[in-house]
Amino acid sequence: MSLTMTQARQILRVDEGPNDDLIQALVTAIPSYIEQATGLTEAEQDQEPMVYTASSLLLQLWYFSEHSDDQKLSRCINSLLFAISLKGRGTAQVAAAGNG
Repeated sequence: MSLTMTQARQILRVDEGPNDDLIQALVTAIPSYIEQATGLTEAEQDQEPMVYTASSLLLQLWYFSEHSDDQKLSRCINSLLFAISLKGRGTAQVAAAGNG
């Protein structure tokens, strides 16, 4: 699920302002990043609830790059992406078995 600018601002706890272009660029990059990390297309991401959480955490990590808990946040994101990819593979295997 792609984040909207309103959602992104709420996640980052910022108001509309001079960083909107940066925020929009980050929001735009998230689905491709998740697809590369998990193999789920953007359409498949829309069906996976954990993607919203992963997107929110990625946005925070990228926007607040000087954050003191970067390593903890990165580990959390990596774990979520791994879980999403496993779940996606399991769904694909079930669908393939049903077609065979």
